[in-house]
Amino acid sequence: MKLKQFFLAFLLAFVCVHSFSQTKKDVVVGNADEVLKEMRSFSPEGPFKKSDYQGVVKTIVVTGEINEDQLKEIARYFSEILSTNGYYYDEADEYHYIEPKDRGIISANLDLSKTNGLNKIPERAFREALSLKTIILPNEITEIENSAFDSCVFLESIIIPNSVTQIGKYAFSGCKSLKTIYYAVTKEQWRKIQIAENNETLLQADIEFINL
Repeated sequence: MKLKQFFLAFLLAFVCVHSFSQTKKDVVVGNADEVLKEMRSFSPEGPFKKSDYQGVVKTIVVTGEINEDQLKEIARYFSEILSTNGYYYDEADEYHYIEPKDRGIISANLDLSKTNGLNKIPERAFREALSLKTIILPNEITEIENSAFDSCVFLESIIIPNSVTQIGKYAFSGCKSLKTIYYAVTKEQWRKIQIAENNETLLQADIEFINL
């Protein structure tokens, strides 16, 4: 049931493409360069209004070849632009501070399952990515490095492929909203993963074993 609800929620985000604004896309699909170009347009222009972004859910689907630098830049937007957690950078890469009363959170789903070229989620890649709500990891990765998702406090669920053999220390530390791990395929394979220290939130989450 939980898995069904997860995918229904993901599908709903696709259906509601125009529910927020005709000038901002709620669903972005493309290769890494195309996605990055679109994500740059998410940067607020002029005075930031909390009402512009509060409650918005975006879905980002990356396809094709991707490298670590591109992944890190995508991840940066989840922490510095989408979450607007105190500041943002405009297209000229100029820093802007946002008053606490005007800050908002964009919830965002990230699907990396259609990518290739990555064999790991790099250290601290998504650290403090406050906008990250759900993520589907690439099918080829073997390692989630130290602090990769540290302090993603609004991350609720993640799909981990059975290619993963190691999860580094603090990889999911501080992910206090993490409720469900979807793992392909079996409990026996899950138990073989080397999970380092300080991943209590990962170990305490419900695990659903699925076939992808």
